Amino acid sequence: MPIADDPSGNQICIGISNQYFGQVYHWAHGEETEEMENIYFLSNSFNDFLNCLYED
Repeated sequence: MPIADDPSGNQICIGISNQYFGQVYHWAHGEETEEMENIYFLSNSFNDFLNCLYED
């Protein structure tokens, strides 16, 4: 499910099905393929994703 988009219009998505629940992905819409090779894993949870946005 899309939760945000980047400046290029690509989507940041969070998984809602059992296997992917809570995981965060980047969907690069300009690289559309039938094999879904344009979806990139970002983190295991939304909290982990937010923590990656900041440097310690």
